[in-house]
Amino acid sequence: MASSIRLLVTLALVCAGRPITRRTSLGALAGAVLTGFGVTAGSATDSDELTENSGDDTSDADEPTDDLPRYVVGLEPGTATESVARTASTVYRSLGLASSGSVVVGAFDEDAREELESRSDVRYVEPDHKRVQAVRSSDNGTNRQRTGEPNDTVDLTDEQRTPWGVERIGAAEVHERGTGEADATVAILDSGIDPEHESLDVPDGRAFADCAGSDCAADWDDETGHGTHCAGTVAALDNDTGVVGVAPEVELCALKVLAGDGSGYDSDIAAAIEWCADNDIDVINLSLGGSDEAQVLEDALRYAYDRDVLIVAAAGNAGAAGGVDYPAAYDECIAVGATNDHDEVPDWSARGDTIELVAPGEAVLSTKPGDEYVYLEGTSMSTPHVAAIAAQLLGQGLAHADDTDDADEPGGVRGVLRESADDIGAADDEQGFGLLNAFEALESVDPVTTGDVTDVRASTATLTGELRSNADVESAECCFEWRQVDEEWARTEPNSVERGESFSAALEDLQPETTYDVRAVMLADGGTSEGEGGNGDGDGDDETDDTDGDDETTASIVTFETGRDELAVETTAVEADDHRTLQATGSLEGIRDVDTDSDADTNTSSVTASFRVRPEDEENWDSTDAQVLESIGTYEETISGLEPETVYEVEAVVVAGDGAVDGTDDAGNERAGDGENGDEDENEGDETTGGIVTAETDPEPGLPSIDRFELTDDSNGQFVRCAVNWGVSVSNGELELVETELRYATDSDGDGDGGGDGDGPLHHVVTELEDQSEESGIHTLRHSDRLEGAGESYAVTITVTDTDGNTTDATEQLTLDERSPPPSIDQFDVTTDDFLGTPEAVVDWAVSDEGGELDGVVLELRRDGSLVDEAGSMARDEDASGTDSLRADDAEGSGTYEVSIRATDYFEQVGEETETVELAGE
Repeated sequence: MASSIRLLVTLALVCAGRPITRRTSLGALAGAVLTGFGVTAGSATDSDELTENSGDDTSDADEPTDDLPRYVVGLEPGTATESVARTASTVYRSLGLASSGSVVVGAFDEDAREELESRSDVRYVEPDHKRVQAVRSSDNGTNRQRTGEPNDTVDLTDEQRTPWGVERIGAAEVHERGTGEADATVAILDSGIDPEHESLDVPDGRAFADCAGSDCAADWDDETGHGTHCAGTVAALDNDTGVVGVAPEVELCALKVLAGDGSGYDSDIAAAIEWCADNDIDVINLSLGGSDEAQVLEDALRYAYDRDVLIVAAAGNAGAAGGVDYPAAYDECIAVGATNDHDEVPDWSARGDTIELVAPGEAVLSTKPGDEYVYLEGTSMSTPHVAAIAAQLLGQGLAHADDTDDADEPGGVRGVLRESADDIGAADDEQGFGLLNAFEALESVDPVTTGDVTDVRASTATLTGELRSNADVESAECCFEWRQVDEEWARTEPNSVERGESFSAALEDLQPETTYDVRAVMLADGGTSEGEGGNGDGDGDDETDDTDGDDETTASIVTFETGRDELAVETTAVEADDHRTLQATGSLEGIRDVDTDSDADTNTSSVTASFRVRPEDEENWDSTDAQVLESIGTYEETISGLEPETVYEVEAVVVAGDGAVDGTDDAGNERAGDGENGDEDENEGDETTGGIVTAETDPEPGLPSIDRFELTDDSNGQFVRCAVNWGVSVSNGELELVETELRYATDSDGDGDGGGDGDGPLHHVVTELEDQSEESGIHTLRHSDRLEGAGESYAVTITVTDTDGNTTDATEQLTLDERSPPPSIDQFDVTTDDFLGTPEAVVDWAVSDEGGELDGVVLELRRDGSLVDEAGSMARDEDASGTDSLRADDAEGSGTYEVSIRATDYFEQVGEETETVELAGE
């Protein structure tokens, strides 16, 4: 089988008239082999079909590996990674998943694995499984007629279409209404996204798997087209070109976790999930999966879910037999199955108790790399429909899931998606809660919302609200209802509010130190309220019956409490931030209302608030800079410049009036600021303090120390790599971050020694450390373009940061993947002969390459500079030899010829020789 494929590839290349080199032959051979097993290799833009996977977890990504199995080792919290890293033959990455504990990913032999499994400080040892794209093969056995079949590429030049799935879930109706800006970001964890597609706006991305193609426009570019297709379903632009996505206003982020063969390691996916949680991503789209459970994925999902990230995952394409794939089967994920354009669940869509929703997944038209558009199908295509609507709901201000303490009733966005879904009559294990309904989901969100209550005093407050962008009207009459708790509602005067705009109202004559409820109201047909404090019945009283009828909408209730009818403050908390800083919190409990008929000095609309501080064994106070406050509530101050391990007394201070408080306080002590003259501020009014609270600063920490920084050239035949073996520590403190960077070393200082900071990072690895004073590990830094980067001088920098922000760094230089000399011509013997009367040169040749990276030999016969004949050999490894014949055009071709041999290595370095010969026919 293998020899047959090799022969077919070689013949194809010869027939195409191309010289045979190792790169061209191996690339074609890899494509042929993978196609034979149902997996297409190479870039999606190189053929008429996008890459697809059969569903096996056995395809190989372009990640460099050694011969030992790859495992994920999860450690108990507080366990150092060094003890695990030193047992690995290769360390690929490490993760810090907060309370779950650190993770080390590496290659381990059987003895090392068994030893790790026996350790009490190791939570688990599991294979680093691969997940694949949840996209269907084009051979799906369906005969239904529809607008497009899987892998059909569509020409949408000067045209825009709305895919049937966008129509079916009601998103097109949402577009027509106009939803405004959705302040939410969806991360596509996939094969990458085409960064230059005409229908996509992708401002940022990050690679956790290599983009090995030579045409990669970014390191998170898409080699298979799968991620680009998912991105288009989420947010293809409404720009009169191509297709329009479910939520064009949603922001996309590309996280490449799948390599060019459409597969990716659990550990890389987990690292990307962790990155999302740490970088304010709102929704994660996981159109990938596999049959194996993975604790590292579950830990990462929990880490993200606890940080308010909503996660949507493809259920899989194995039908009833295969069950729901992982990670979709985990509780933290919304598992999404597929439907067709007849609202049926296809036979191939996964079944199981963890199916939560279904969405269009058959013959879905979306974006393809290279400004093209293509039909694909699978639960991969269903998932981004749900992710897009989840992002829109989050953009309306909903929580990703309310804290209901009931996994079956999550509330928030997840609850809205469940409650608004359409029952399509399928079994629960096929459809979950039903078919996604974007229109109903957004309709179920109250169009009006109650905001914060501001400017609260003893008897006044300002109410705020917003007419959300999902409201089904361009404008509406809106007002507020308010009451003392358990009393009847009163209503403010309504005002016309535009969709997406905020509105407010001022309340007066409230009772001091009293709790009130308030809610925003969207009235129908303009409402009938008569004015602030009235109930609309014309008698001018302050109370009204509950008017929450069917023809108006009330928002959720916000509760607030009025302040005291006097100037009052409390020192509520003082805590140490570090060895020189305290964090103080005060609460303004009372501020008098403004009396417009009074000229008293204390009749003011604001107060100045500050803190005074002193060591507990001293008498004089220092004061912080003042803040101007106009309503009751808390205020904070960072008090810095203190002495380590010292107990301080801190007290909140407020002064009536908004003038400066620099100078001296009532006791004659100097205030912080410019009060060196000791004079009391002439505008100073009444002053009150909030009681003394004591706190002690932390001990003085030492700077982080780099205890070990060893560099090893770890390059292989695919990548330029540097292994960084490091150990760091800090005394009287905790580490926060270790970062290593690989840069080109440049002679920027001009001294000829190659030193300098470099042109910019080519690759870096970040490890987050928590609650530890020492740590160690191995980082592998990589330059993915070996042809460009081999043999260059590099600067490797390690930077260590502790929790106080102190940093220590070190830089070392080395040359990586040094290039061997060009190939040498060891034999080049040319004899003349004729072949059936045609003159020929017979060449006996031998070549070698010191680096063992021969990449082809070409022999040429030229006459007067023009090529007459050539021969090629797929030379590889360290040496090669052979005998080839080069012939003149015909029997009349006698004369002087040049015979040349050219041997090329991987780096396109050439060794060559030329000999002149006389050829003569019969």
